[in-house]
Amino acid sequence: RLPRSATEAEVLRSVQAVNQNPAVHGLIVQLPLDAAEPIDTQNVIDAIAPAKDVDGWAGPPREHNTQHTEHRTQHTTQHNTTQNTELTHDLPDFNISPSPSTKFTHLSSGKAELVRGEWLKEGALVIDCGINHVADETKPSGKRLVGDVHYASANQRAGYITPVPGGVGPMTVAMLMEVWTQTQHTRQRPAGNVLYNRKHKIKMAKRK
Repeated sequence: RLPRSATEAEVLRSVQAVNQNPAVHGLIVQLPLDAAEPIDTQNVIDAIAPAKDVDGWAGPPREHNTQHTEHRTQHTTQHNTTQNTELTHDLPDFNISPSPSTKFTHLSSGKAELVRGEWLKEGALVIDCGINHVADETKPSGKRLVGDVHYASANQRAGYITPVPGGVGPMTVAMLMEVWTQTQHTRQRPAGNVLYNRKHKIKMAKRK
């Protein structure tokens, strides 16, 4: 782990060192970069060798690896961002509208703090997958990280809510590392280098 005082040049040198180290088989850059001085995140990502890119920044998107399950939705003429469901999902592409009856909300709209607390049903489970940078003069970088949910208002109504940062991010990293471990085992098989990505399900128990 590099110190917060690390410069962009030092971070890039560290990435290149990992790229060239045959004993290291995968690399993940944990975002957002916790640096005291501004660092161009894209430069760091671009420096990752494709062969060691666990996050999948390099190469075409693997949309065909994602299998969707049926889910129930409610639509209005407003922004489609939230999911009203009691079913099991394998990372479906949510295009759902805000509704005060929402019980389970999964957010990835790309708009900072879009969803307000009044959109949610009391006791709702809120999973915020948004990553947005907003201006904040109190931070050394001049910005801070927020999700797609307005946390302060949503936290007043939600039964459970994932914060940003510190919510789904660590779980994502854990799953990426598991997939990479499986990939390394697959590479050692005589059949050849086949990328293996096991499905993961999020199961929600209905509260009585």
